[in-house]
Amino acid sequence: MFVVFLMIIGTILINNLHLIQAPFYYPDFQSEGCKRNWWRTILLVNNFYFSDDKYMCLPQTWFLCANFHFFLLTPLFIYPIWKWKQLVWLIFPLLLIGSQVINFWFVNMEQDHLKNLNFFSISDGHYTYYYGQTVFLATPWIIGMILGLIFHKYKKINLNKTWKLIISSYLILMTFKLFIRDMLMKPPEFNQFFFTFDRLSFSFYFGCAFFFSNYFKFSTEQGHAKRNVKRRSVHPLNAILIMIDRVGLSLYLINVPVIMMNLVLRKQALVFDFSSIYLETFSDIIISIIAAIFMFVLVEEPFSKISRKFLNNIEPKATVSAKIDGKTACPMI
Repeated sequence: MFVVFLMIIGTILINNLHLIQAPFYYPDFQSEGCKRNWWRTILLVNNFYFSDDKYMCLPQTWFLCANFHFFLLTPLFIYPIWKWKQLVWLIFPLLLIGSQVINFWFVNMEQDHLKNLNFFSISDGHYTYYYGQTVFLATPWIIGMILGLIFHKYKKINLNKTWKLIISSYLILMTFKLFIRDMLMKPPEFNQFFFTFDRLSFSFYFGCAFFFSNYFKFSTEQGHAKRNVKRRSVHPLNAILIMIDRVGLSLYLINVPVIMMNLVLRKQALVFDFSSIYLETFSDIIISIIAAIFMFVLVEEPFSKISRKFLNNIEPKATVSAKIDGKTACPMI
């Protein structure tokens, strides 16, 4: 993926003159931006420079940058929980509360300016300053870790009960979202600042949950169905393959049906003049459920089977105890 990333940046730089001559093309938006700030994109820190949007190189990569930062930060929180399991009740609540405090603090500090923003344009540097920054997107990542831990710990939860729990939780979150909007008396567009409760964040929850659930699984799984293995070894490629499988597919491909259905529903909203509040609530629920099913059935499950089969073939031989004449021989590798 990173090689393709470099090829795209190189293509923009090499074909700069040709691209400038293209109709309806803004040269300072891509070509000039990659000339000046190509290193920001390669280092995956592009999302910290939204205020310089006219000279960003591939500004669409802000989501990729944020995901990469979360992936690097994950072991810092996973390891203490694995080492000292009782800390889970301290670390996650503090992270969750802290991420929300940052969002609410910024909104309240800047509310006078935010009222006059054009929420459908990226030309306002004040708005784009925090739109893609990692710190403002942390809440979905934290909730994804919590869901992943729940899925790992309670593996035998009935699927029907699980879906009931997810839907009920999301309805509660949506109710809280509407309550916040009414309480602050802000326009509907203002809800874009509450990243915890939007459509793509809910998809993010599922992607993170499946990723962290498998992270725990491959790190702590014991036993083997085919052989008498005392402990299953963890292959170094597991981390890379799981990242590509869960994060890459679950978080990026899932956005395709979400965006498409969102556009359809918003178009219908203009035609039938539905109330924006109730349509938004209804569409959030429907889109999230359909997107989650799409991700699990068409993406997650098939690629999970492929990755597990591949890992079983390349996994190093584990330690096996063999008996010779009733005595335990030395372990064989």
